[in-house]
Amino acid sequence: MADALDNPVWAALTSAHAPLALGDVRARRYPADVAPFVAVTPDVDPDLSLDAIAALTAPGESIVFVGAMPARTGGFEIEQRARVLQMHYESATVSGAPEGFDELGPAHAASMLELTGLVYPGYFRARTPVMGRYYGVHDGGGRLIAMAGERMRTDTDCEISGVCTHPDFVGRGLAGRLVRHVTAGILARGEHVLLHVSPENTRAVRLYESLGFATRVELPLLRMRRLAA
Repeated sequence: MADALDNPVWAALTSAHAPLALGDVRARRYPADVAPFVAVTPDVDPDLSLDAIAALTAPGESIVFVGAMPARTGGFEIEQRARVLQMHYESATVSGAPEGFDELGPAHAASMLELTGLVYPGYFRARTPVMGRYYGVHDGGGRLIAMAGERMRTDTDCEISGVCTHPDFVGRGLAGRLVRHVTAGILARGEHVLLHVSPENTRAVRLYESLGFATRVELPLLRMRRLAA
């Protein structure tokens, strides 16, 4: 039997993140200034799903599916088909989780967008921080040089995302320390911890494995752009 997290966007938008959801039983999405993710369920008529997806998407906008895919894509240009690993934290605790990170808020929005734009352009948006807590590290001049936080959430699980380090500061262990800190906070709420990563990003996969994460499943990812009417 398929796990709800095999369709993680739908699972989030029909549970803990339902207040953020746009759409209905045919298709749901996060607002465009929160995240690019859209979700469908396999048991909805493909034509109805496609109509609903189009109604939720502006002409020229790119959207992303993880897990369940739309059966039809008419009116959209396929930009990327890929795979992502869904990794789960295997322990109930984090031993000696590091502290002392800056909690990031609205005042840090511009610097968060700037940093994530260097590493994962297009995924982090102006209101992404409404999805959960984010933490960062600043250099002596106040520049944000590393961050990590919480993204999709269900009633029982929380995804770590936005893990990035400025290229000038890679190799100092900042990402690992931040992930451990965010993991500890999620576990303290009694939730399970997951994350998604490209299998081609072997450096990140090795890091997460060293921190206690293990691959649960490999999921399809689809990014497509709505064509002009």
